[in-house]
Amino acid sequence: MEWQGWLTLAVVLLTLFGMVKEVAGPDLVLMAGLFTLAAFGGLTPRETFEGVATPALAAVGALFIVSAALRETGAIETTVGRLMDRTRSESGGLARICPPVAALSAFLNNAPIVAMMTPVVLDWARQRGMSASRFLMPMAHATVLGSLTTMIGTSVNLTVAALLIDAGMPEMGFFELLPVGLPVAILGLLYLVFVAPRLLPNRQELSEQIGEHRREYTATMRVEPGCHLIGQTVEDAGLRQLTGLYLVEIDR
Repeated sequence: MEWQGWLTLAVVLLTLFGMVKEVAGPDLVLMAGLFTLAAFGGLTPRETFEGVATPALAAVGALFIVSAALRETGAIETTVGRLMDRTRSESGGLARICPPVAALSAFLNNAPIVAMMTPVVLDWARQRGMSASRFLMPMAHATVLGSLTTMIGTSVNLTVAALLIDAGMPEMGFFELLPVGLPVAILGLLYLVFVAPRLLPNRQELSEQIGEHRREYTATMRVEPGCHLIGQTVEDAGLRQLTGLYLVEIDR
């Protein structure tokens, strides 16, 4: 293997190490690895910027803009929330959650849909005394199934479509994946609604666990600008082993 191969291997390993240790944000770490390869001759200038100049990346960015608009207006939460309010059973809830979410993910990026629907599902399950864990995982898989039906369903589909054009092959049609993706999505949704509930665990939420242990409670703390914890990892900040406390999550 020539020196370019060893350089690429070293940069990839350092990039993974930087992301695991949270040296900086993932975008900064990845960009640093890219420009390191370019600076030392591992990539040509065209290869360096070719990846960020593809139509697929522009399409992914446009989908995120549309998803952000739907999130800010609350359109998805309101529509699907009303469908969920009409049922009080677990199977009925899955039947009303999974198909609409799968249909939306065929035309929008699936990750923002999951992020938008998670609070709605949590509130709905909490009001009916059900375990939210039995709905969140099927919902996430439903978005993946729906994204199999169109070219813009996932960023992977868009990337493959762009690679086909670069290779001189016929352009992928918008619904070219539908004949295969739609039967797979339908079978997958049927499995999520009728079979998955028998296999999923029935976990309690943190609030229910606290209700059973009255001496336990949660506290929310905000990191203000100028705090010495900014820029540090959880371990470096001393938050990994707290006496009598346990760090549940960090909202960035």
